[in-house]
Amino acid sequence: MKKIISLILSLLILITFSMESFASVLGPSMIDGYTVTVGKGTTFTKQVFYSDQSGVGRQTEHFITYKPSADVEPVITHGTYLYGTKRLSDEVSRLSNSINLTGGINADFFSLQTGVPMSNLIIDGKIVSKDAAGQDTIGIMEDGSAFISYATFSSILTKEDGTEVDIHNINKYRQPYAAYLLTEEFSTTTQATTEGFDIILGSVKGEMALGKELTATVESITENDGAIEIPKNKLVITIDKNAPAEFLEPLSTLTEG
Repeated sequence: MKKIISLILSLLILITFSMESFASVLGPSMIDGYTVTVGKGTTFTKQVFYSDQSGVGRQTEHFITYKPSADVEPVITHGTYLYGTKRLSDEVSRLSNSINLTGGINADFFSLQTGVPMSNLIIDGKIVSKDAAGQDTIGIMEDGSAFISYATFSSILTKEDGTEVDIHNINKYRQPYAAYLLTEEFSTTTQATTEGFDIILGSVKGEMALGKELTATVESITENDGAIEIPKNKLVITIDKNAPAEFLEPLSTLTEG
């Protein structure tokens, strides 16, 4: 059974630079620590430091180091839906039937209220989640090696008359700032709790992927005071009633069909 390192990549890369970038926080000397082998080409390390920086004191770090091979590789998982908090043990239970998990960690910052990851998530070129701003990003190559780079990309809705609307966020929890595009990977519903407009798009053709285009047809436009269902194989453009006019106005001219 293949050994998989799950969700450790962000920790691994950050720790690689921790001694240089955060030495003043960790402290000048290690007071305790150990490294143990936990799998083929894979070790777990704990290190304890003491910092004399005001208010810091004892600092402990844990990290996994692995050497990519045919038997050891990282995987990224977000469960069934992006919305909602999950325990690492939940993902272990879900994945353990197909892979032998060695270790895991949160791979992104996320909202404690919604569980939605804060930055971008792209898997095999498919856009799973997108933030309005560019992000420092961890990339995983096919051979299991990794890199860090700043990444930014745009997602634009083009209407039949040529008018363009920036879709700043894909599969994020709706806020009164911009237009949001949701797929069924987000949740069973839009999870909205405020008044807003929801546009259901059907007859979807194409890919939600980098460098790709997709087309869709407006099926319905409704004003709601909360969440609506995200239909299977369809998209929902959702926008808060108090969003800026630059987003509300171009969407207000959409019509069914």
